[in-house]
Amino acid sequence: MKDKKQKNEQNAGAIAAKPKKKKKVLIVVLVIVAVLVVWIGISIHNATKQVAMAVNTVEVEPVQKRDLSDTISVKGTVAGASSTNVTSKAASEITSMNVQVGDIVKEGDVLCTLDSTSIEEKIADLEKSMSNANAVSSINTCLLYTSPSPRDRQKSRMPSSA
Repeated sequence: MKDKKQKNEQNAGAIAAKPKKKKKVLIVVLVIVAVLVVWIGISIHNATKQVAMAVNTVEVEPVQKRDLSDTISVKGTVAGASSTNVTSKAASEITSMNVQVGDIVKEGDVLCTLDSTSIEEKIADLEKSMSNANAVSSINTCLLYTSPSPRDRQKSRMPSSA
């Protein structure tokens, strides 16, 4: 029985020790939580202060007289309101391109060079045709002035009465 009594006394002492242990653990946890809360608060405060300082940064320069520019630089693509296809009535091969896509051109700029041999051949053919037409016209004019008129022809056909 003595053993039972001793066991009960030990259990009662252990039960009394458990609340003390729980209090110590609870106090340690609360201290750790409090330290974490304070640390997080300080970190947030410092971060906010740094952001505020970065936003409120002002550059100061000495006063001086100078021109102010009123320009804005922007990157992008520009498209014209209209486009024009350039064509040639002469069918010829392009021998060289003097501009690239995106180049700035103005009136009178040579955009490309065409192969002139076929154009020169057509010009020669047209000159021959004009020369032949002028020759035929000259012959017709000559015949008109040298041939007898219809009246003269009638007189020449009539027998003469002398």
